Amino acid sequence: MPKRGWVKVIGELALFNLAVAVALTLLVIWLNERLPWSNIKWIFIYGFIHSNAIGTVCSLVMPWSVPRIWDRHPVPRWALIVALMMACTFVGCLVSVGLIHALEIHRGMSFWVHFFQVFRGASVITLIIGISVTVYEVHRHEIEEANLEIKNRQIEQERALKLASEAQLASIESRIQPHFLFNTLNSISSLIREDPARAEQLIGRLSTLLRTSLDTQAAGLVPLELELKLVSDYLEIQSARFGDRLRHAVEVPDSLRHLLVPPFAIQTLVENSVKYAIAPRREGGFIRVTARSSGSRLSLEVADDGPGFEASSLQPAHGLDSLNARLIALFGDEAALDITRIQPGAAVTISIPQRTTEHVLPA
Repeated sequence: MPKRGWVKVIGELALFNLAVAVALTLLVIWLNERLPWSNIKWIFIYGFIHSNAIGTVCSLVMPWSVPRIWDRHPVPRWALIVALMMACTFVGCLVSVGLIHALEIHRGMSFWVHFFQVFRGASVITLIIGISVTVYEVHRHEIEEANLEIKNRQIEQERALKLASEAQLASIESRIQPHFLFNTLNSISSLIREDPARAEQLIGRLSTLLRTSLDTQAAGLVPLELELKLVSDYLEIQSARFGDRLRHAVEVPDSLRHLLVPPFAIQTLVENSVKYAIAPRREGGFIRVTARSSGSRLSLEVADDGPGFEASSLQPAHGLDSLNARLIALFGDEAALDITRIQPGAAVTISIPQRTTEHVLPA
């Protein structure tokens, strides 16, 4: 049975016993309409004394006893409950009749005659009320336990979904970063024979870039300023490979650079443009990185003047497909990745809720 404060229990018991005394008095009045007022007053007093004595004994014994016998077979269980109620009624009647006779508020009847007269009626009333209260309390307790179990399951389910989401995100990022590293190393390797000094310089820049990427691995979101630095380092490395064929511009207002974005988000878009709009074309191309704020949303766009493409042409595990999976893992339905054909080329836009360091909760 659920535990409650003693003050609350005593208050509820007093109100319940008072209600029983009133109900008994009204029942006697209904059965004997011509009773004088003085008799009705004493009937209420007797009823109040009996209900408090029997009710107090039952409230002390039954809540402690019923949970300990409830797991038994129904027949012995209810036999024990009825026996306990009769025992409580017997003790309560002894107390109440003894109190009435000690106060000399009842005369003309011996103690035991009075006792058995009260006990007969009190037994029936105690069984009716006691069984009803027992069934109610047991069912209430079962409902509370069921609700608690449902709540605990929901918490465990939410925790499992969170862990699964984090594991999925970590798995996706673990595939993206080696992919980025291998492409960058290929870019540097092409310069080793042609321009060793330049290759050495780029290795130093790559070292700085990798240090930055390792610092962002543990973070789900990073400042836009840090992401733009990573993009700038990447573009500088690729410029050494493509020379004048790679032209680029980063046009992001300073007022937005403190906002948080997924690490490698813009870099993935830029890498996609380099791979499909710059590398295959002799004349190269132009890449523009922009950002804008609209209400509570941040839009990041990477556009190029390459041949363009459609979202339907993306293959599973493609860089943009993996990026979209990361966005869903981080923001759910609040994130969007859109591909738009422009003349010439294509623009890929990421739309996410604006986040600052104030929105990031400690782990």
